[in-house]
Amino acid sequence: MSKLRRVVERRRLALVATLMLLLAGGFLAQQSMDRRWPFSLPEGPVGTVAEHGYQVNVQVGESFTDSMETLRLPGNDVGRVISVTPVYETEGLETVGVWAAGKDRSATAAINQVYDEAPPRDPDLGTITQVSGRTFSSIDRAPGQLQLLLATKATKKGVFLRTGYEVEYEYGGNRYKDFVNAQIRVCADVTCPEGWSGE
Repeated sequence: MSKLRRVVERRRLALVATLMLLLAGGFLAQQSMDRRWPFSLPEGPVGTVAEHGYQVNVQVGESFTDSMETLRLPGNDVGRVISVTPVYETEGLETVGVWAAGKDRSATAAINQVYDEAPPRDPDLGTITQVSGRTFSSIDRAPGQLQLLLATKATKKGVFLRTGYEVEYEYGGNRYKDFVNAQIRVCADVTCPEGWSGE
């Protein structure tokens, strides 16, 4: 075999090997994505919120409402909520209700992080409605961001974790389902140690 043919053959083999590695890498990345993302719907922009968390002390059977969460979108499109579902790591917590603050809420409505009732009776929250069907967008345009009111109660004594919530919504002509990592550690009839802000 001539020197030129040997060089060409080596380059051809190197090219084939490179292509095989790229294909294998793409397959593994897809497999990893499939394991990471459990929903049949694609992930959208709502799920890009930074992870965060806090803790509360409650009594067993006592309801509380997390009012810290908001839904917002980039750009100028408007989204429509289909459903919001809190996600719990273990038994011991139960969803009481999922609402949204009204469009007539005041500018100070987001000051209270948590209420000790469900739904909260705070006039600053405006006309509270069910979250399904509500619209939301960016902060800078109407209808604006949507403030969620996620009510939970502890059903037994112990320390429990809400890992976040799932949001199914329509946006830009497509349907998405996102998981938002918004943790709450709930200490029911036990005292939470101070300083916890998420796992």
